[in-house]
Amino acid sequence: MVAADAAVKPEGTRRGSSSLDEGAAVSKHGELRAKLTNVVADAVLTSSRMSSMSQTDMRSASRLRPDSKLQLHGRDDDVKALRSKLRELAQQGKGGGDDGEPPARQPEMLLVRGVSGAGKSALVNRGLRDPAKRTGAAFAAGKFDQNKNKLPLSAVAQALASLAAQVAEHKSSAKIRKDISEALGDEDMALVSDALPGIDSMLQGDRRSGGLKKKSSSRSSVSMLRRHSSARLIKGQGTGARLRLQYAVRRLLKVVCSHLEKGLVLFLDDLQWADTASLELLTRIALDRDIPSILLVGAYREDEVSDSHPLTLQLKEGAQLGIATTTMTVGNLGPDHVKSLVADVLSMEDYEDEVSTLAATVHKKTDGNVFYVLLFLRSLAEDEILQYNFGIMRWRWDDEAVKAKLVTQNVATVMVSILRSSLNEASQEALKVAACLGTSFSPSVVSLAIQEQDAISSLDTDSSERSVSSDISDAVDELEEAGLLERESDEVLRFAHDQVQSSSLDLIPENERVSFRSRLGSILIQKLDPDSLEDNLFEVVSLRNSSIETVPDDERISMAKLNLKAGMKAAENGAFDTAETYFKAGRELLGAGGWEEKTDMMVQLYSEGANACFVCGDFDTMNVLIDEVLAKDISIEAKYRAYEVKIFALTAASDWPPIIDIGMHIRRELGLSVMKNKPVPLWKILKEYLKTDRLLKKITSDEIVRMPQLKDKKMILGQRVLERILPTAYHGQPTMMPLMVFEMVRTSVQHGNNASACIAYASMAMLYQCIFGNPSKASDLAMAADQLLNSSDSPAQNMIRADLIMARKLRGVEGNDSFEAIASNDSDVMIRAKCAISRMELFVFFQDWTSASQLLRELEEDPRAAAVGSWVYVRYTFLESLVSFKAAQASSSWATKRRWKKRGVKLMKQLGKWISKGGNPNIVHSLHMLTAEHAVIKGNHTKAKESFKKAALVATTNGFVQDKGLANALASAYYAGQDDQYWADYHGERSQEAFREWGAKALLTSTNA
Repeated sequence: MVAADAAVKPEGTRRGSSSLDEGAAVSKHGELRAKLTNVVADAVLTSSRMSSMSQTDMRSASRLRPDSKLQLHGRDDDVKALRSKLRELAQQGKGGGDDGEPPARQPEMLLVRGVSGAGKSALVNRGLRDPAKRTGAAFAAGKFDQNKNKLPLSAVAQALASLAAQVAEHKSSAKIRKDISEALGDEDMALVSDALPGIDSMLQGDRRSGGLKKKSSSRSSVSMLRRHSSARLIKGQGTGARLRLQYAVRRLLKVVCSHLEKGLVLFLDDLQWADTASLELLTRIALDRDIPSILLVGAYREDEVSDSHPLTLQLKEGAQLGIATTTMTVGNLGPDHVKSLVADVLSMEDYEDEVSTLAATVHKKTDGNVFYVLLFLRSLAEDEILQYNFGIMRWRWDDEAVKAKLVTQNVATVMVSILRSSLNEASQEALKVAACLGTSFSPSVVSLAIQEQDAISSLDTDSSERSVSSDISDAVDELEEAGLLERESDEVLRFAHDQVQSSSLDLIPENERVSFRSRLGSILIQKLDPDSLEDNLFEVVSLRNSSIETVPDDERISMAKLNLKAGMKAAENGAFDTAETYFKAGRELLGAGGWEEKTDMMVQLYSEGANACFVCGDFDTMNVLIDEVLAKDISIEAKYRAYEVKIFALTAASDWPPIIDIGMHIRRELGLSVMKNKPVPLWKILKEYLKTDRLLKKITSDEIVRMPQLKDKKMILGQRVLERILPTAYHGQPTMMPLMVFEMVRTSVQHGNNASACIAYASMAMLYQCIFGNPSKASDLAMAADQLLNSSDSPAQNMIRADLIMARKLRGVEGNDSFEAIASNDSDVMIRAKCAISRMELFVFFQDWTSASQLLRELEEDPRAAAVGSWVYVRYTFLESLVSFKAAQASSSWATKRRWKKRGVKLMKQLGKWISKGGNPNIVHSLHMLTAEHAVIKGNHTKAKESFKKAALVATTNGFVQDKGLANALASAYYAGQDDQYWADYHGERSQEAFREWGAKALLTSTNA
């Protein structure tokens, strides 16, 4: 027995001789008395010591030292090497080049590898994080999650969010934000913000860390579910989009690092679970010599990274590109270091000799793996083989009992046993729920879930006898004190080790684990408010999807709808592989009967699932899903999306002939004329031309404009198909293109015009001009095509009526027609959407923000739903965002202001995405206007003034005279509100000039001049 009682000699024998039996009895009596004396002495001493200690002191003394307070044993050389890297990093920012600039950084990466439990993260934290804090260097860390490895850039987002918080506290924070804005521009800032949530404080002038904390606290119940929605690295957009995002992140780091005198350590943990996008970005950052004073550090489990692992392949590519990689291998501890670790855990550093035997046994049984050592000691304490003696104020143990203790190879089994034996019921429940939520979580969400404990646990708990929140708070304190959880921030906790999270999941019986997760998802669906559910749709739906077969029949449709929504959202964010898992779950929930019960939803789940598979390269599944849709007895309109996806896939492969075949197949199904997919002889082109020309000679351009609207839905779709494949014919079968144009023109002349008629007449005008040498007829048809978009007698008569109403109101001309009359007498959702958008446009130009915001509240349909893929969709997005910002500015209620602002920001970011995706110059001025109004809300007047100026300039340059007037009118109103009459008058005059040029006479009297 080490640290046990001192031996006591037996009392001397009686006088005279004694028999052997009598002597033996006396000896035994003496031993018993000696032991009793020691026990009593220990009890007295223990009682005396304990009476002088507080409950807190006793609890602290009788517990093993927490992992977070342990020294780092056996890593002295590694720590020195890391701190040397930190000193080199600090030197990089001190300059030294001939021009006074810091010398170009050499491509380098530091990797720390080892098996699970070896102490890789602890080494980096002790060798880099702690000294970085002391010396003033920035340390930003992110950790990949095994359960969230389909979310691109998750750990990068964590790390840069941490960096953003440090930048907010930096002495040059305002200058850093300004430099980032100048280096990236609005478009790339929007791109980075979407891809890396949590970094907005670096991108937006007045959002300090305090503001972020305030926002977080207002919705603390869902903070743990805040996914790192970096899936906006859009896979479907191809390599170009990835490279653009990588370049934007590199420029951001270049700006930030140039202001950090001591440099930046960027640490990404658990690279074995990293997504490809993160690994690629890490490589690009390492290769960028222009980023000063940055040290890239990664850690990974070497036993989980094979030769074909993405990390291995990326490292090989990096080496070929010239990245110098320094690798530190963290192995198990030797016997001496295990002895010092054991003494540290037992707080017996001054008694290392006494722990020698114990340490030797521990080393033998754990092979010196740090995590196993700590786990084994904890299991000894739970089994009371290790006991704290208050009498001698040290731990005591039985060496033989320690040697007899079995060490299972299954760490989880030991950990689970410890958790079950040492934690109370509330703590165990908290761990089970938290483990399902991820590496990081919020106690408030755990509490929210456990309030419905009967739904997720078989425990019989009387909730009236205790407060769930109080119990969870106590449980969290207990788990933190035990070293199982670590505090990431005021509202977020994380598991101290992956094994702790894994073992916490194992607290749930294996046969109940899936249903537990599913019921937890069900609870969150029911309990989270709509906004929170929308924000955390992926995580919640994924939990519920854990056991699709248990979803009740009366919930299957609603769950399928949530999966469709999650899939659409994932696809919009570019996470198409994730999107397909949701689409697939939705299809399974509805089953084969869904085609009868919810046909429209099934069409979407299959068609959008096909699109997701196309983007991910799963063409076999794509074709299966498309064929399923096309085989159903449904309308051609419903099938069109599936056909369209197939056309997209073939276009991506530049496989032109099949696209034409598909187009002809659609027309054949519609019962319309088709043409063979083969070169067309010249005589046939001339024959069809003459037929079309004779038809056009019988009709004037004015008569073309006044033709009735095409009513036949099949013909309308047939025209759309030809319009869709016309560019394909130009590339793949050029001689077919004239025949398609002739067919579209003849259909329009003989049956009426539709939206495709403009393309038909414009294309025919091009053929007249360039091929058939008839410029006069070309001019007539071009004029007709143009008039179709502006004439009241055009095919979409109600559309034109709406435009005329808007034109009359802008010109100040009275009329009997009204938007309400059009919308009420037309069942077409597109017409109602057109009326709503026209009304909104008028409210905006007349700056009637009260009516505009009221219209947004009253609309039952989103006008964008009827205008997908069109300019109208983009314009209304701008208008709604602008009105939302104006409503936020006018609101006196904090909650209402926040709601309007959030709505406006979401739409503004969407506009930014479109610009960054396609480089569309036609909406850049719109984004500048939104940026200005958003800056007004934040009180960033410098940004507001700059953005108003840019909006007017870009609108002028690009020829948008009406928006030149709008931008100046908004600027005039802003300066008037700032009591700056000079600039208010200046911009008012500019707006009057623009509106006068536009012909909007009514605005000349309504705008402040």
